[in-house]
Amino acid sequence: MSADLFLPNISRWLELGQYQQIKNIILDRTHTPKVREHGMDIILGVCNHLNSEKTVWSPEMEECCEFSLLMVAQLSNPKEVLIALQEQVAEFGSSSKFKILLLPFQAVLLRLPDKQSNILNMVLETIGEHVSSLPLPSPGQCFEGKDRILLDTDPKVQCISDIYEALAEFYAPFVKQMSLNRVQTKLDDQTCLRERRRVLKKNLLKTMEQPLICMDLHFAEGKSPSLLRRIAEKLVHHLSCVCGDFFSLPEIVHHFQGKYKCPSSSSFDDGSPPPTLKSLGMIFYLVYGEQLSCLSVPSVYSQQFIFHTVLQYADLLLRSGEPLVVHKGLILIQGLLKHVGDSSLSMDCLDHPIHFQIFQSLIWLAVSGVNSREFKALSVELWRPYLDKLHLAARHHLLNSLLPTLEHPGLRGLVINIVKDQIALCLDKDLPYFLHDRLDAYLPLIWKLPQDVETDLLEHMDSIMSALNLARFLLLRDRPNVSGFAKHLPLFEVQFTEPLARALKLSRAHYEHYESELSKIGSGVVAICSVLLSMPEMSLEQRKSVITSAINSFDLLESVLARVVECLHSFSGSPPTCERDPLETTDN
Repeated sequence: MSADLFLPNISRWLELGQYQQIKNIILDRTHTPKVREHGMDIILGVCNHLNSEKTVWSPEMEECCEFSLLMVAQLSNPKEVLIALQEQVAEFGSSSKFKILLLPFQAVLLRLPDKQSNILNMVLETIGEHVSSLPLPSPGQCFEGKDRILLDTDPKVQCISDIYEALAEFYAPFVKQMSLNRVQTKLDDQTCLRERRRVLKKNLLKTMEQPLICMDLHFAEGKSPSLLRRIAEKLVHHLSCVCGDFFSLPEIVHHFQGKYKCPSSSSFDDGSPPPTLKSLGMIFYLVYGEQLSCLSVPSVYSQQFIFHTVLQYADLLLRSGEPLVVHKGLILIQGLLKHVGDSSLSMDCLDHPIHFQIFQSLIWLAVSGVNSREFKALSVELWRPYLDKLHLAARHHLLNSLLPTLEHPGLRGLVINIVKDQIALCLDKDLPYFLHDRLDAYLPLIWKLPQDVETDLLEHMDSIMSALNLARFLLLRDRPNVSGFAKHLPLFEVQFTEPLARALKLSRAHYEHYESELSKIGSGVVAICSVLLSMPEMSLEQRKSVITSAINSFDLLESVLARVVECLHSFSGSPPTCERDPLETTDN
């Protein structure tokens, strides 16, 4: 075949779908010089065919196009092929087209001299930018419990899975070339090898960011992992082959973010974004949250060092706002807590601000964070096991800092219950950390209504009930006043029990009036009530149910208040032989 007919025939066979003809002519060794000479034209022709709306996609077509580009990558000038392929990546929006370019990219990079680390970095970043731009599932997707399994059927998730599967295979030969376990030779340029490893680590870190970090990679024990989960494990394995210590990776991130001065030989000023610390959060999530076996976490580090270091990356995940990224942060914290013994974190550890930051993040998630009841519940469940890891002195300091900042009644109620448990522990074991002057910091904050008599009792029910239970516990459990709480009892009556009793009468009167108005409406009598008008649109029966529930809540609160007042009078006027309260929990 003459040179004049070589390219036209390839174009014509592409249009006619005669893909075997193209493979035969390119495989013919007599045409090797023509493939080498017209490589750029072949790349352009094949890519135009892939982008054409008239092209009918089939496995044969994809195989032929990939084979043609691969042969050009192996025969033509490597730098020219790289430029041509990089120009085409920008035009390829779909995963099917992009995947066809990965094997040719791999082939031409393997032909480059080892010293050209800057070219390797440029190509890997070009590929990484395309991957990071893949569209995510719509924000309306459900992320609750078992419904997350439905994400695997989303076309966008399937596209991401296909791309990442090809990406993991693409990286494999480079990882093998630069593996820490490879046999060293005298001809190896150690400086060059270190630089190529640095480039590889940087770009492998980038693969851990969006979109992979936004995917569901969690699976319960006994279940089969998803394709994306298996791919994520493979990418972590790739990274561990070129990085002996994952705790050295922050240096790589800072290096490419410009926080560390880069040597001239590793200057990659191409305007592409460097890896972020979220990628480290993703890796540690798999290692500590999902218990992924990995040799790149040396056992020389103490559990306290690991805990405080990794906790910072968990906080970055919590603050992301993306539901499945937040979930990874929660799972990571849960996993870290399993590696630290109870009461093993001393008071000195609170010099690190991460502890207060984590609790602020958990508070934000529980109150106004992602719209997922499962994730909100998990954020609250982490409080107690987290506090158990702190020494009692550290618990006191942290809770004392948190309590004044809590405005959500449910969380205030939780913290008050935790304080009660710590007081009980100190009384049982004769420890000073939540007694005497240390208790003075809590009780004035706990025994006080937010808006005095005008407090919305239904809204603040959790925190009020917890405060009453704390008072009842102290009055019954600490009759000898070992904790020193008795000096706060006059304030307790003035600021809490007396205004609470008045607030209960007002609230009950209001709701009984609303109940009466509703009964008139049910009897056909027109009644005007501002509260009824302000209620959300609901049926008459639903309104009755809401008001009945409110009155029942007031009944419960009133009975508990009466019992506390009874215990208060008994404490003030009787010897310390008070009968144990049947309502008192057994753990106290």
